[in-house]
Amino acid sequence: MRTTTELPELRGVLSRSRLIELGVTERRLRTAVDRAEILRLSEGRYVSGDEWDSLDAWGRLLARTRAFAASSSSAYIVSGWSALALHGVPDIVAPAPTPSLIRRKWGTSGSDRTTYGYIRNCVPPDEAITEVDGLLVLEKGFAMADLVRSTGRLTSLILADAVAADSLAAEGMARSLVTLRRWPRFPRSEWLVRHTDPLSESPLESAGRFRALQAGLPAPISNAWLGPGYPERRVDLWWEQYALAGEADGAVKFLVDPARAVALQHARQSSLEGLGVRFVRYDWFGAFRQSEVLASRFSAALEAPRPPLSRSLRWWPCQEGWAIRRGDVTVDDCPGRVVATSSDRTILG
Repeated sequence: MRTTTELPELRGVLSRSRLIELGVTERRLRTAVDRAEILRLSEGRYVSGDEWDSLDAWGRLLARTRAFAASSSSAYIVSGWSALALHGVPDIVAPAPTPSLIRRKWGTSGSDRTTYGYIRNCVPPDEAITEVDGLLVLEKGFAMADLVRSTGRLTSLILADAVAADSLAAEGMARSLVTLRRWPRFPRSEWLVRHTDPLSESPLESAGRFRALQAGLPAPISNAWLGPGYPERRVDLWWEQYALAGEADGAVKFLVDPARAVALQHARQSSLEGLGVRFVRYDWFGAFRQSEVLASRFSAALEAPRPPLSRSLRWWPCQEGWAIRRGDVTVDDCPGRVVATSSDRTILG
């Protein structure tokens, strides 16, 4: 923690003129910057060192973005990671630290990298631009579909799944393809929109689905409900025609009462295995450090002969299952899907 006896309490990103109003002279400002008691975020824009220390990666990007946009000589459009920071997306991945702006300029392309940020020339459509806290910014869905053109697909898919939980953002992602089709690396945006799943509930679930897609395997259904005629249990990933479930074992569920969590997990899996469902379990290490091994496990399970299934086994998409469990509809109204079978597979009585 930094301390100083010379400076007043400072909050937020402040301009040089505002610091002077608060009693910070030019000399005191230079001294404070030299001592890192005040940090320069862009030309003429500052933040206190103590406040900077309290910010996480997203908070620091947001502060840099506000400073960079405020110090620019004309009205720019906030884009990329900076746009998502302004929209307040979930902090489930680490953002790039450099602010990104768009210079809306017809008939030209290219970009400029400065000490404090990145500016590119392009012309997004009017409907893709909104305003947040007085700054022009790309709409959340458009910003997400645009970001993947310069960001890794795994990181982008994890974040896009969370962004698409906002139905308006999901619609914005789909609409963005009309414009992005004319921009470089469009296939990456198209891929992201096609494979984003708002029903994915965690980065680990998204990562497991990505590893299957990356290996050219069928895309699983997220968070389907399964059970003997009733949506009894939910699985993270579900390959229906293979009767295969993928389960993401994150650390959070084991923190409070590990023994109980393990017991519930075992009971849940045993119940579904009794109906003929097979499982592939994976964790963070498998999804992020041993991705080829995980893909091979998925592939082997999908290629293996399917065991006999109980006649009572049914499955429901996530929202249908929840509707039944809440009592909004009955099983008679929504009886679920019979797992696809072929004539050479035996069905249990």
